Amino acid sequence: MKSSVDIEKIATEIVDSAIKVHQQLGPEDKVVEHISPVHEAQLLTYLKLKGCWLGFLLNWNVMKMKYGIKRYAYGSRPDHP
Repeated sequence: MKSSVDIEKIATEIVDSAIKVHQQLGPEDKVVEHISPVHEAQLLTYLKLKGCWLGFLLNWNVMKMKYGIKRYAYGSRPDHP
């Protein structure tokens, strides 16, 4: 059984990882019936303003999460001209 110190360390690592992903990829969370063009525009604007090239729209209103994930790219990868 893990001690509370181990659990706290694991939780901290998860939060730190989530922050890094958010800074690099720019995920956008939604709970809607369907992703609409305005949601896509919001994400692309967010990516442009934040200087990210890759983003994900995550719609949590689905039976399986694999149906709620859409990947978007804005511009080109930083390591490719």
